Amino acid sequence: MMGFVPPDSQVGTGAPGSGSLPAASERAAPPSTTGELILLVEDEAAIRLTTRKILVRRGFRVVEAADGQEALVRYREYGTAIGAVITDLIMPVMDGPTFIRELRKISLTVPVVIMSGRFERVRFSPEEIADVQGFLVKPFTLEEFYGCLDRVLHPGS
Repeated sequence: MMGFVPPDSQVGTGAPGSGSLPAASERAAPPSTTGELILLVEDEAAIRLTTRKILVRRGFRVVEAADGQEALVRYREYGTAIGAVITDLIMPVMDGPTFIRELRKISLTVPVVIMSGRFERVRFSPEEIADVQGFLVKPFTLEEFYGCLDRVLHPGS
C-alpha cells in the first residue's frame, strides 16, 4: 500500500505531520517500456519525489508541478506530448478541481487521474466527474497505481 512517512520523523518518537512513501511490493507490475510523459501535480515535495521515482522505475517520463497553476504552465509547455495527468486535490495556489476545470479549457482529451487521501471532502459536479478518468484514494498499492495508469493510458486493452 502507498502510505506516508514525514521526512522529519525520528526513530522511536512517532511521526509528526505528514509525508509519503510507498510500501514495498514484491508483486508490483513489470516496468513499462512505452515511455509516456506524465504530468505529476503534487504540492508535498516528498510525495512528489517518491511518486516520480515510482513512475520512472516503471518507464514513464515525468514533468512535475507543485500546484495547479504551475501545472497549467507545464501543460502549455509540453502540450500533447503529455500522455496523462496525475493530480492531487488539496493544494495551495490552485487546487485540483480548479486545475482540472482550467485544463479542460486547453485539452478535452488528456486523461486525468486524481490521487488524494481527502477525496471525500471535495465535491464535483457530474460533468466534472466525467472529465476524470481515474481515482486513487490514498493509501493504495503499487498494483492499483500502475493498473489505474494502464487503464487510462491504454483504454480497452
